[in-house]
Amino acid sequence: MRRLITTIAVVMMAIGVTAPAQAERRLTCGPGEVNAAFQALPVGFHIVNEQGSNNKMAGLGGAIAACQYRVFFDGATFTFREGEPFVGGIIWLNEYKDLGISRQEAIADINTIVDTVTLNKVGDPPVEQDLMSSAFKNFEHPQLGQTVYQSRGFITELEVGTYESLWVASISGVPIASAEVTIEIIP
Repeated sequence: MRRLITTIAVVMMAIGVTAPAQAERRLTCGPGEVNAAFQALPVGFHIVNEQGSNNKMAGLGGAIAACQYRVFFDGATFTFREGEPFVGGIIWLNEYKDLGISRQEAIADINTIVDTVTLNKVGDPPVEQDLMSSAFKNFEHPQLGQTVYQSRGFITELEVGTYESLWVASISGVPIASAEVTIEIIP
């Protein structure tokens, strides 16, 4: 359990530096960009930020900045365009080498976490989203070292309006974290 608490704290710090998608976007989000953002967020995020890309809105970096929101950014507001897909998600990381555990133990720890996300237009009842999960992948995190991660999330398109997203993470039915996010869909 101590390993899992470390994992939760690490993911909040490590991915929590991604800025909400409120800035003017110069990238149109299509299915390819959205799927790339879902599948490769940690790697792409560090490539863009560590390598100092001249155009942070190009390629994978642009998809990460413009085509996704992090469901755990409590109190944040994200803005997307009507008719463009976007991903709502979370990534669970476990820096297993530094913790002195095996990759299999790290994956078992991540698998104990159950994520639930509801999404609704303000005034409408919440609708639970079907979350997809990526394969477990490894990468060398600049601060954490050898890390295994899994992306969980959903891809959607919404009509113009204001929406509420509620994320709850739990272990054995006991909530361990939650966040409410506002999503603005503009024409």
